[in-house]
Amino acid sequence: MQQKAFQTRIETEAHWNDMVRQSDVLLVEVYSKMWGEASCYKQTLQRIYFAKSDQCKFGLAASEDIGELREFEEQALPHFLLYRHGRRIQTILGIKGPEIERAIENAC
Repeated sequence: MQQKAFQTRIETEAHWNDMVRQSDVLLVEVYSKMWGEASCYKQTLQRIYFAKSDQCKFGLAASEDIGELREFEEQALPHFLLYRHGRRIQTILGIKGPEIERAIENAC
């Protein structure tokens, strides 16, 4: 049985704009297609999702697909961008579970 993804994959500018505009709080994991998605930390993110999904939406986007994310192209580490009411309020480099949880908590 395949598990439902906890992150919404964002692949187009239109979808990106909708997600950012329509979400009170949004955490987007940004990765580079050159390096691909890293799976080793998905369990940590999933734990955060189950603890915070009532307060925050979770997205996943390749830096090459979205104009606003081009600054993260070809970077090996993922970046986590936190948006509140359509504005980026924080950027976190790498998977730092406690920092991500605090950032979501402070944004809500």
